[in-house]
Amino acid sequence: MRIAPTAVLVLALAVSPLAPRAADAGTGVSADAEKLALDGKWLLVQKRLDEAIDRLELALAIAPNYQAAREMLDQAKAKRAEAQAHYDAAETHLGQHRWDDAIREVGEAKDIFPKFADANRLLERINRAGAADACASAGQALEADRPRDAEAAFHVALRYVPDLVEARHGLATIASGRAEAAIERQLWGAALLWAQEAAGHVPDNPAYAARVEGLRSRVQERIRFGLGLVHLGPTPPSADTAALLDVVRQRVSRQAPPFVIVQVAGAPQPDFVADVEVGRFEIAGGLDRSENRIHHYVERRQEPNPEYARVRDLLDAATRQLDVLLAEYNTSCSRCGGDGWLRCPTCHGFGWISGLACPTCPASGRPGYAICPHCGGSGRWSAVSATDIYRQQRLVRQLNDQLLRTPMMILREVPTEWPYTLEHHAKTGTLEAAVTIKRTDTAAVVYTDAVRGYRRDTDTTIQNANEGVGLSPDPLELPADATVRQAVLDEAAQAAASKILAAVVGLRAAEVWQEAERLLAQGNLSEGAERGVDAAILRTAISPPDADRQMRQLRERLRLEQK
Repeated sequence: MRIAPTAVLVLALAVSPLAPRAADAGTGVSADAEKLALDGKWLLVQKRLDEAIDRLELALAIAPNYQAAREMLDQAKAKRAEAQAHYDAAETHLGQHRWDDAIREVGEAKDIFPKFADANRLLERINRAGAADACASAGQALEADRPRDAEAAFHVALRYVPDLVEARHGLATIASGRAEAAIERQLWGAALLWAQEAAGHVPDNPAYAARVEGLRSRVQERIRFGLGLVHLGPTPPSADTAALLDVVRQRVSRQAPPFVIVQVAGAPQPDFVADVEVGRFEIAGGLDRSENRIHHYVERRQEPNPEYARVRDLLDAATRQLDVLLAEYNTSCSRCGGDGWLRCPTCHGFGWISGLACPTCPASGRPGYAICPHCGGSGRWSAVSATDIYRQQRLVRQLNDQLLRTPMMILREVPTEWPYTLEHHAKTGTLEAAVTIKRTDTAAVVYTDAVRGYRRDTDTTIQNANEGVGLSPDPLELPADATVRQAVLDEAAQAAASKILAAVVGLRAAEVWQEAERLLAQGNLSEGAERGVDAAILRTAISPPDADRQMRQLRERLRLEQK
C-alpha cells in the first residue's frame, strides 16, 4: 500500500526522538506547527500554492485543531482549484482551435499560480499550434495569390512564436517578390524598400543583403550631385585661407557619401559651391606662469660618532677607577708597616723566655714574631678586595673591546632643502573662419556658419635644477609652430567639412522630400515613393534614424497599395 508523503512525515514526527516543542501557552499550538503555518502563509502570499499547501498540511498534521492554518489551507486549495479550472478551460479552447482564448485562460492560471508547470507547457503547445495554423493559412493565401492575407497570417504566426523560421522566410519571400515586381518596373526606390524588408526578416541570407546593396547603389547613382570647393571672394585668397581650403577639400573628398561628387576647377559646374575664409589665425607661446618650490632631499654626511666618544669616556673613567682601586688595594698596613708581622708581645722578639721556647710565637711559623692581627699578615689594609679589582679590570677590557669595534666616524642622513623654480610654458594656436555655401543655378547664398580651430600645448621646465640632489633638469618640449599650425588647420578643416557636407546633403534632401510630398499629394504614389526613397538615402548621411523612419513610412504606404 502506498503511503501519502504527508502521512509519512507525520509518522516520522511521531517516532522521532526530537518531539515537537511544547505548545505555546497563549495559542495552545506547538511552536513547530506555528512555524509551518507561517511558512505556508508566506508561500501563499508569494503565490507558491503547492508549497503552501504542503506546509499547511504539515502544520495541521501536528496540530489538527489549528484553525488559522485550516483557513489558510482552504484558501490555498481554492486558489489552486481556480488555477486548475482556467487550465482546463485553456485545454478546451485548444481543442477548439481558439488560440487567443486558450492563451488568455493560461494567462489567468499563471497569474493565480505563476509556478504552474503544466500551464507553461500548455502555453507552449498553444503557441506552436496557433503558429502552425497561421502558417497554414498563409500558405493557402499565397496559393490563392493573396499576398496581403498571407503577410497578415505570417505576422500572426510570429505573434505566437516570434522566432518562427517558417514565418520569417515566408515574409521575406513576399517582400522579395514585391522587390522583383518593382525592379521590372525600374522603380529602384520601391525595390530597395522591399529588399530591405526581406533582408530584415532573414538577415543571414547573403543574397538578400547583396540585393539591398545593389539597389542602394542604383538609387545613389540617380541622386548624385556636385559640390565644388573654391574661393568665392573677388580677390585672391590669403595664404591661410588657401591652406585651409586645401585641407577642407581633402577632408570633404574622404568623408563625402557616394552620391556627392567633389569637383575641382575645370570640372562641370557643380550644384553647390563652398568656400572658407580665414578671419584670424594666430600662434602664440611663452611663459604662462612660474612657481617657486623647494626640493626636499636627504644628504649623507661624515660626522664624528657620538657613540665612540661616549665609550671612550667610559673607558677613561673605568681606567681611572681601576688605578684608584689598585692604589687603595696596595696601601700598607698602619700597624705592621706592610710587613705583615709584629714582634711577639710575649718574648719581645727573642723567641724564648728564660731559656725556653716562647709558647706564643712559634705557632706563627716565625719565632719571635706574630702575624699582624690588623691586616692578617697581608701587609695591606684596604676596603678594596681582589674581587673588586678583577671586576674593574674586566669592565676595562670590555670597554676597550667595545671601543675597538666602534667606528670613529659615521654617515648621517640630514634633511636638506634645494630651492628651484617650476616654469609653465604654453603654445596656443587659434583659427577662426567663415563657411559659405552657394547654389550655382541661382548664385544665392544658402548657408553660412563659423568654424574654429584651437590647440593648446603645455609643458614645464625647471630652473636651478641640480641632478646631484635628485632634481633632474626638465627641458622644455613644445611642438614647433608648424606642427601647431597644421593641427589647428586639421581641426578647423574637420569642422568645416562636416558642416559643409551636412548642409548640402540636408538642403538636397529637403528639396527632394518636398518634391516627393508634392507627388504623393497628387496621388502619384509610385513617383512620390521613388523621390521619397531618394530623400531618405540622402538623409542617411546626416541622420540615419530620420532616414529609417522615412523609409518605414514609405514602405507602409506602398504596402497599402499591394493587393
